[in-house]
Amino acid sequence: MNSYRSSLRPVLAGLVVLLVGARAALADPLPFLSAATLTLVSSHGNDSVREGSGEATYLGPFTEVSDYSKHGNGYQGIATLTDANGDSLVLAWETEPVGPPGQATSYAGTYQIIGGTGAFATATGSGTMTVHANPDGTTDQVFDGTISF
Repeated sequence: MNSYRSSLRPVLAGLVVLLVGARAALADPLPFLSAATLTLVSSHGNDSVREGSGEATYLGPFTEVSDYSKHGNGYQGIATLTDANGDSLVLAWETEPVGPPGQATSYAGTYQIIGGTGAFATATGSGTMTVHANPDGTTDQVFDGTISF
């Protein structure tokens, strides 16, 4: 056997261990928290769009577009959070009213990270969300959970 080849085997094996370990470390869930205030920009039947801005772990200041529709007593939608660099995080969410349907001003539910771009292209995660309707027509929205990327 070639001595050059046999001396490379331990080095290559070590690199494989390092790379596998690094990938596993990247996949560990990290805490994720996002808070935003949104304003209704369009509504057609049961479908609506809210836009706004906020601050989130790993994104910093961001803008958000949330497309959603009425679903049972609550709502379901897709939120796209875009940071200052143009990297985005896409979350699918669903809420139910906290209190009597039709009278609730707060909603609670869950979200799942379903995609992203740039730094968040491989992002996954999930958690809970809350939405509170304010008297001025804006909503305060919080996503609280984990992210891996």
